[in-house]
Amino acid sequence: MATPGERWRTALRDRSFQKLLGLTAFALTVTAVGFSSLVRFVEARPGVELVDPILALLPRVDLTWPIFLLVYCSIGAALIGARSSPHHVLLMFQVWTITTLFRGVVMFVTPLDDPEGAIVLVDPITTFFFRATSAPTKDLFFSGHTSTLFILYLTAQRPKLRAGFLIGTISMGLAVLIQRVHYTVDVLAAPFFVYASYVIATRLSDVPDEN
Repeated sequence: MATPGERWRTALRDRSFQKLLGLTAFALTVTAVGFSSLVRFVEARPGVELVDPILALLPRVDLTWPIFLLVYCSIGAALIGARSSPHHVLLMFQVWTITTLFRGVVMFVTPLDDPEGAIVLVDPITTFFFRATSAPTKDLFFSGHTSTLFILYLTAQRPKLRAGFLIGTISMGLAVLIQRVHYTVDVLAAPFFVYASYVIATRLSDVPDEN
């Protein structure tokens, strides 16, 4: 059986993979830069605060560290799990890119204010390295953190990882509600947009079986 390094060397010698890698990197970079600019625009405009009876039933707790530990540990586990599958690593980034494009569009057309009592979710790593003291609060519909975990669930190949990421998705959805950084609809909508992104990505990029 080929080692992860051998599989990557084989993939990187393939012209079609090289082209796909380049296109994915370009699309991801452009999308990330554009989304960052959009978030600044969204933060500056007035929005509407929704009535969310589900939030009223939940406790309000600062879960910043558990949320980011779940995100970063899950991403690390996903990359380790897919280390022998170059095309599946690309698929993760492709689905993320398409999902982010969806988020950009729906955020632009749904001006919302953050829920009452929101506890600002500042990335501890960004705070440590870049002394960041603030974070966006109006990048609401739909939840990016929930989306990330569901992307990992859909693109994981190993059953145990898939089960873990599914539990992680549910946990993340609950955590961002308890943190009051999202409305219930933001969390419930996220998997549908991610699944649509996954379908689009798999149709645009034929992913071979690398097990």
